[in-house]
Amino acid sequence: MSGGAFFNKLNAALDEANQKTNKLSETIGKSGQALSDATGRAEVLDKAIKNGADSAKQLFDVTNAVKMISAVGQITSAFMTIKNLGSIWSDKDVSTGEKIAKTLTTAGFIIPSLYHAMKNISVATGITAAL
Repeated sequence: MSGGAFFNKLNAALDEANQKTNKLSETIGKSGQALSDATGRAEVLDKAIKNGADSAKQLFDVTNAVKMISAVGQITSAFMTIKNLGSIWSDKDVSTGEKIAKTLTTAGFIIPSLYHAMKNISVATGITAAL
């Protein structure tokens, strides 16, 4: 092999090595860009998860507020009904049997209402009671 042929082969090998190096650099560049894109997406996903957690907490707070308002309404209704029991017992035109029946019927509505009101207050405040 002559010196010129050797250098031609060497140049061809160097050109091929340069092409492979350029392709490798291009692949590394694309990988770096893909990693950067993935990092950006991970940050967006992390923010979305945080926002979702914040939204869930806000929804939980709103739900608890609604439960408290509902409980206050139920308790108010129960007290108004209890107050009306006095008028039943003071009515002279109603027999004792009817008074007892109306009292028991009223109690049948008041007791579950008060139970659910106390349960809602317990859930909303996080205080557990033996209900």
